[in-house]
Amino acid sequence: MDDAVRILVADDDAVTLVATARLMRQAGYDVDEAANGAEAASNALARPPELALLDVHLGDIDGRELCKSLRQDVRLADTFFVLVSAIAVSTDDQASGLEMGADGYVARPIGNRELLARVGAFLRLQAVTRERRRFDEALFQRHRLEAMGALARGVGHEINNPLAIVMNYGQLIVDAATPGSDIARHAADLLVGAERIATIVRVLNSLSSSGASVDGITSPAELLAPIFELLATNLRDLDGIDLRVDVPPDLPLLRCRRTELQYVLISVIENAREALNCRYPGVHPSKTLSIAACRTDDPWPGVRFTVEDGGGGFSPKARAHLFEPFYTTKNRAESQGLSLAVCRRIVTSHRGQMQVQSESERFTRVVIDLPTGGALPGVVAGGGDDGLGTS
Repeated sequence: MDDAVRILVADDDAVTLVATARLMRQAGYDVDEAANGAEAASNALARPPELALLDVHLGDIDGRELCKSLRQDVRLADTFFVLVSAIAVSTDDQASGLEMGADGYVARPIGNRELLARVGAFLRLQAVTRERRRFDEALFQRHRLEAMGALARGVGHEINNPLAIVMNYGQLIVDAATPGSDIARHAADLLVGAERIATIVRVLNSLSSSGASVDGITSPAELLAPIFELLATNLRDLDGIDLRVDVPPDLPLLRCRRTELQYVLISVIENAREALNCRYPGVHPSKTLSIAACRTDDPWPGVRFTVEDGGGGFSPKARAHLFEPFYTTKNRAESQGLSLAVCRRIVTSHRGQMQVQSESERFTRVVIDLPTGGALPGVVAGGGDDGLGTS
């Protein structure tokens, strides 16, 4: 029943609980049962349902209070909560439940046919709400990408002018100093650092180019080159990560929106860097990060990008939620880049697929498959309707 819509039924009356759960299963739903509020909360967080039918009187807690509490959890952002009662059925009771976060209210007694019809209607509303939430998130991420690009261009412009002065005076010092002297060596080091800053600014300007969302042709090596320019030095020198890169120059060309995919890869690499630094704060022989690209014929001819780290990995529970729109294993204030949900949506908009393979305390491997050739769906100048190139 992996593809079945999941429904949580919570009722402290055993007969009603069994009967309602059986009815839902007969209608093809995947049903979790709970005989009290504690079980309902535990089941909801372990396996977030699309719809929760909560009895108003659950014995250990008022169903309205439980609804209010669960509504605060980001993992249940897409769950549609419906209160059910045979006692609290007045207009004021129903208004109170809706004011505390419920999305719907069902008064008993109610016939099986009507209950199933109402459940179907609730699920249609839930689907519309979920899609609107995802659209809003995609729109937010589009604006975020645009803001990041504008910021990068602005920072680059502001840095380039004083940087030119630093580089010019640094070269004058090198030319005037006695060869081999401390002053000459220090000035040479200054120029190396300034060149590094210039490279970073150039890469940022490239990543924030105005053609970011336009369908174009690029090779995997060209796609990754500016990312390595931007990140490789810090990964190796500052973080002490053993960076292993295997990207053959003769891989098939990709038709893609270059900068969108570059942001995806940067986000994945940054996630790997954070995981490695968390597990190994200093230098460690297992502190490895492998980035590779190769041909693939599975599931179709294309290019496969693999980013694998030896960090802490994800627990089975975390893996089950990785691609949910609002799920994160990090503090919101620490979250950088794009969420995995948005990354996968960008990959999907390129007719590709994205998978995460992980074992707790061992590794995490992100696999991105992209097909070669062919126009992308819904692509116009500036991106698609949802801002990420999808129609």
